[in-house]
This record gives sequence, structure tokens and C-alpha cells, in this order.
Amino acid sequence: MGSAGYMQAHTAALFKTERGKLTAVLLRRLGMQHLELVEDAVQDAFAEALQHWPQSGMPQNAAAWLMRVAANKALNALKRYARQSGLDEQQLAALQQSTDESATLPGQLADSELRLLFACVQLEFPVRNRILLTLHLMCGLDTRELAAALFMQPEAVKKALQRMKAELRSRPGMLETGWPLLSAGSVADVQLVLYLMFNEGCKTTRSSVLINHELCFGAMRLTQLLCTHVNKQRDESYGLLALMFFALARFEARVDEHGDIVPLARQNRSLWNRQYLAEGFACLHNARHGKRFYLEALIASVHCAAATFERTNWTQLVFLYTQLLAINPSPIVELNLLLARSYAETPAAVLPELQALRTNAALQNTALLLASEADVLERAGRRTEAFQAYQAAAAATESVPERRLYLKRAAQCA
Repeated sequence: MGSAGYMQAHTAALFKTERGKLTAVLLRRLGMQHLELVEDAVQDAFAEALQHWPQSGMPQNAAAWLMRVAANKALNALKRYARQSGLDEQQLAALQQSTDESATLPGQLADSELRLLFACVQLEFPVRNRILLTLHLMCGLDTRELAAALFMQPEAVKKALQRMKAELRSRPGMLETGWPLLSAGSVADVQLVLYLMFNEGCKTTRSSVLINHELCFGAMRLTQLLCTHVNKQRDESYGLLALMFFALARFEARVDEHGDIVPLARQNRSLWNRQYLAEGFACLHNARHGKRFYLEALIASVHCAAATFERTNWTQLVFLYTQLLAINPSPIVELNLLLARSYAETPAAVLPELQALRTNAALQNTALLLASEADVLERAGRRTEAFQAYQAAAAATESVPERRLYLKRAAQCA
């Protein structure tokens, strides 16, 4: 890659990490009613960077450069439409000063970014739509990238964003000082959206590629922001971040050189990233007394602490899944508890309860349940039934890597 190509790629990567900060600061200072103007200013700032940086070189503080350029473009646009904006020269000068100050104060940046994050999540739209908006405003994904990441039609993404942005514009003061963004319920809502965002990236459901790293890293960056600057439910935030680090540490081992899934039992654990594992355990220590995400992180830590799959502490996992089921009853947790028991006890012992889950509406005819049942049947020595279950799981999944895995497992049972 030539120097111009490298600069373009580096600037594009910077856009992903800095867009949310620039957008958040400008919206907080100028008001949510100017969302479209702010988005255009941020986009234009990056376009100017792409034009000038290849010749002049990237500034030492590229983020501050982008903030100044974006702020100037936004304020110049407001001046052009001063009559419609209702701002006089004195107000514009005050906005210029406050925006310039925000560009150099990390606390102001983080606070503004958190306010925008909470605003995205608190809108009364379906969770998937709120994830769309968060990825767009906070992580810099455009309509095409969002459609590819969440397997939607670009036109559907465009319409969803238009509806949500219109709602944001109708609440001009929602990012102002004193906006009640730190209730326990609002923090829990943000945690859930970031959890779902990470999960969608960690195991894409309808793609030829298993992992979408962009979604995962975007969710992790925002979770780190939550851990650092929000006191309410901090244990849970650290538990969520620990869970993400434990998953991230195993990414390289989850997929082989052909893009095929490597099940946990067959993963080369020397490929697990030790630095990320250490980060996960440090976050888990900071969590200490969380609830759902803390328990899920504890479960992941048991797998990460085991030297081999065979040495996994399945008895401890049964205990933890039982605790998780008590505070977060769901068929997925129930299924995972049965799978843990199938190792702690015997596969045959849990088969009746596992097959009883077929009547659960949330799991009925899903690839997850069919593949789980196939695995237990295979380990119980009932290979013909396992073959049939793997075949059914392959037919039920929309994930290409999953389908290849299930067909491969089926062939081994034939």
C-alpha cells in the first residue's frame, strides 16, 4: 500500500473512533435540533483531512485538528442560516469558545459522548434500531456498512435512521447539563444494547464470515467509556467488559485458516490472547458483585482458566449457570445449564430434559437447540440420531460457517 493509500486507510480508521466524540461534543453545544448540520460538518472535516493530510502529513493531535475543523464548519453553517437558527453573533461566539474548550478537555469529551450514547439507547424504538443508531452516530458506520453488519436492506436501514434522527431532533435539549441520564434503568438499557451489539459481532448470524470485529471493538470501546465514567451499576459494566475481553481473547482460535468454526473442545488454547485474558480477569476483579453480566463473565472465566477442555470445572459451571438461571430465567440459560450438566454428570442423564426444550417457543426448531441435542446424542453414543440432528441444525441455520460445521459433524456420525 502506498503512502496515500495508507493515509486514507488510517484516516478511515480514525473516523470510526473519533466520529462519536466529535458528533457528541458538537450536538451538546449546538443542540440536537442541528443533528443533520453537525453530521455534515463532521463528514466534511474528515473529507478535508483526506484532501490535505497526504500532502501536509497527519497533525500531531489529529483528533483536536478534526474537532476544530468540524466545529468551524458547523458554526459557519449556523452563521449562514442565523435567522433560521435563532442565534445572534454573541451566542455564536460563546458556542465557538465552549466548543474549542471541549476539544481539549478529556472529561468533557467523555461526558458528551456518554450523553449521546444514552440518548441513542433511550429512544422508544426496537432494540435493533437503537443498535443501528448507536453504531451510526457513535462508531461511524454508514448505511451500507450497517446493512452488511446487521443483514438488513440498505433502504430499511436508511428509513430506520431517518425516523430515529427525526425523534432526536424533536428533543433539542436532551444533551444539556442536568439531563437525567444516570438512572439505574438507563444504565441497564445501555449495557444491554452494548451486550447485544457485541454478540452480533461475535457470532454473525447470516454471514459467510463468523466474526465482525468492527461491531465487537465498537461495543468494547463504549463499554470501557461506561466503566470509566459512570458510577451506577459499575460492577455490571466491568462484568460486561470482562465478558467481552474473554470472548475477544479466543477469537483467533475460533476460526481455522479456511474460515471454518473450531468448537471450544478442539481449540488450540495456545492461540488464546494472554493479554486479553489478563484484561478480562482484571475487569472481573473490578466487578466483584455484579449480577447477570458478572455471572456470565465468571462462566467465561472458568473456560479461560482451564488448561484443556477436559480439565474444565464443569461442576463449578453447573453452579454458576444455576445462579444465572435464578436471576435471569431464559431458555438459553436453561440449555447451557443442561449442557454443563451433560459434562459434569453424563450425556444420557440430561437427554430427556434437553429434548423437552423442543416445546419451548423460543428454541423450537432452532439450530442452537438442534446442534446442542446432536452433540449430547453423539457423546451418548447414539450416532444415528446425532447424524439426523446435525443435518436438521445445518438446515436451520443461516450462518454459512455454522452450516459447514454441522454438516462436518454429521459426516463424522455417519
